[in-house]
Order: sequence, then C-alpha cells, then structure tokens
Amino acid sequence: MGTVFDIQPYSIYDGPGIRTNVFLKGCPLKCVWCHNPESQRQKPEMGYNADKCTSCGECVEACPNDALALVNGGVVRDYRRCVSCGLCGEACPNGALEKIGFEMSAGDVVGKVVQDKPFFDESSGGVTITGGEPTVQREFLLEMVDLLKGNDIHVALETCGYFRREFASILVEKIDLFLFDIKQIDTKIHKQFTGVDNGLILENFGLIAKNGGSGRIIPRVPLIPGFNADSSSIKEICTFLRETKHPGPVHLMPYNRMAKSKYEKLGRGDDYRDMGELSRDMLDDYVNLIGDFGFEAVINH
Repeated sequence: MGTVFDIQPYSIYDGPGIRTNVFLKGCPLKCVWCHNPESQRQKPEMGYNADKCTSCGECVEACPNDALALVNGGVVRDYRRCVSCGLCGEACPNGALEKIGFEMSAGDVVGKVVQDKPFFDESSGGVTITGGEPTVQREFLLEMVDLLKGNDIHVALETCGYFRREFASILVEKIDLFLFDIKQIDTKIHKQFTGVDNGLILENFGLIAKNGGSGRIIPRVPLIPGFNADSSSIKEICTFLRETKHPGPVHLMPYNRMAKSKYEKLGRGDDYRDMGELSRDMLDDYVNLIGDFGFEAVINH
C-alpha cells in the first residue's frame, strides 16, 4: 500500500505524449518555495477551505476525536487530536473540508490509469510518477512500475534525485525516462533553501546519465528568485550538464506565487514564503544563456 494524493489524466508537460500523472505523498526536501505543500508529508492530511464554510457545525459533530471547533464563524482544528480520518469532510455539505492523501494498492492505481492506455498508445505517452518525491515510497513505487511495464505502459519518474546511490541502478533498469530536478550547484545555497546537501543529487544524475544513457534523463530547473534565478547559478548548472555530456533539452520551471492558498488550506499559512517575481525579461535572458551553452531551453508552466 502507498499514499497517493492525486491522479491527473491528460498531462502534456511531464514527458512525451499524453500522460497520466500519479502524485505520491512524502518528500525528504524542505524547499522554501514548495508549490505542492500537500505533497511534503507522507501521511494523509485534512484541508480546510474557509471560503466554502457556512459554519453549520456538521463537521464538528462528525469528528470522533473532538478535534474540531467553531471559532469566530470558522472551523479550527486541533492537529494533536486529528487523525485525518476524513469523516468531517464526508459530513460537510459544502466541500469545505477535504482529505488529502489516500492509501491505495499499486494494483488499484494501475487499474485506474490503465483506462487511459488508448490515449497513451495513440500519442506515444504513458504514466509519470511524481510527488512529493516518489522514491520516499520505494517499494510502492517499484511495485507500480512493474505493473505498468507489464501493461506495456511507458513510465517516467519525476524526482529530486535525493535517494541512495544503489537505488539509481535499480531505477535505471525499470524507468523509461527521468525528469530530474537540478536546482542549484552551490552546496551551501542548496542546503540553505532545501534542507539537504546536493552532493548525492548531482552524483545520482551522473550515474543515471552514464548507466541509463543521457537520452533517458531530462534535467529540470525550477527558476526561483533569490535562489537560482541569476546568471551565475544558471551558468554553473549548464557547466555541470556539459560535464555529464548531457545532449538534450533543459526544462525550465518558472516560479509562481499561486501556492499561498494551498498552505492556508493545510493550516500552514505561516510556512508560505513569497520568493518574489520572475519577470518575462529574466526568463528570456536565461533561455538565451542556456542556448549559449548549446542546450535547448524548454519552458514548462
């Protein structure tokens, strides 16, 4: 069993063709700009949308652990008591409360996504497993991949690259395409903004590129103001990619400010950090700079 927080069909940005994205919960990094805070913790969580709440009190009555209360016209949750059972969400007539993350078997996930196989076959698409960081749920990930491959489905893995070295060789045997985050080359800056050292990440990128073939890995760079959206950082990333003999495109993931409501929904509004604006002119400059290194820059919004 694993914890999945979303399954999104008809994606066209996360690998070739038409794809279905499977989002797993749990991540070993603590990126200060994280735009998917619901993916950070592996266990299911409860979300609350205050705009939909009418203070009817149905959720308070439904909670078996007395974790909810009505305060000043809104619902307040005691997270020490809440076990994320989801009963409050089921009782809410307005959809103001939502369980985020569900335990599913690998067979259940594959049984759901295999319904999209005609679209995969027609477009040379497949399934992209993402998160969070999918390798956090290692055994669940491998079981899903084996079932998908057994159904002749192309599998892409979106990863931050922070996993044990020996796991890289296992993944190379099973994964068709790696969408691999390269966030920052400077170790100190990387750890300051993500909570982890980047040595293992860069090493795993090199191992996959060498043993799996450079055509099976696409570097993805989240462009974050104040972290790596500067010429120096981009040049260092391009130099690293040149050293690994990467021949293909570089995907850019421009920062946006749309995650604030997600943090508030989870009761973690104070954790949200606005990293500033990434202008179109800045983006164009980095596209041109990457081009100067001989790489094609592909912008993914």
